[in-house]
Parts: sequence; structure tokens; C-alpha cells
Amino acid sequence: MNVIYTVTVLHYGSTKKSPQIEPSRPRVWGWYASVHDAEIAILTNATDMFECAYYTHAIIEEVDEGIAPICRNVGVYKATYDKEHSSDPLVKKIKKPAWCKRFINWSMG
Repeated sequence: MNVIYTVTVLHYGSTKKSPQIEPSRPRVWGWYASVHDAEIAILTNATDMFECAYYTHAIIEEVDEGIAPICRNVGVYKATYDKEHSSDPLVKKIKKPAWCKRFINWSMG
């Protein structure tokens, strides 16, 4: 069976529309044939996927071929900024946060 690795970015925190701290604004940024290539894209902030802190996290999911497949979470990444020294984020793989453990299929909706 064929699989792809999707990259979804999202914001975790409060927003003007929602003062409650929660994941919001999910956007599938793309997909790759290998988890390695997906991870490199995230860690290097390819095409400014975190959009200057508009998005705070990225998730890689393994997606099987087919209609409405179950997506398996491969990794969660967090972008942090030190705007005094660089406009680029520092992106690190993190342990799956509690808010992420109950959700699947970020990329498929």
C-alpha cells in the first residue's frame, strides 16, 4: 500500500476570536513521499511555513492511500522565535503535547 507524509501547520494558543487556549487555524502545507523529507521541510521552515509566528506547530502524519484513511501521527514540532536575534524560527521536534493526543487526521479533516 502506498503512503504519503503530510505536513500540517496550526496555531496553539489564544486568538482574538477565541481567548481560550486551543489548537486553531490548521492548514495542510504539503506532503512528501518520505518522513525524512517532511521533517527536513519543517525543521528548515521551508517556504516560511510558520509565517512569522502565525502558526506555532507542525504535525507530520502518515496517510494511507484511499478514501477517508486513518492518519497516524508521526511527529509534532514547535517553532519559537527570538526576534531580537533572528526573524527565523527555531524549530524542534517535541513530545506529543496533551492537547494533541486526543486528535487524529489533522491533515484530512
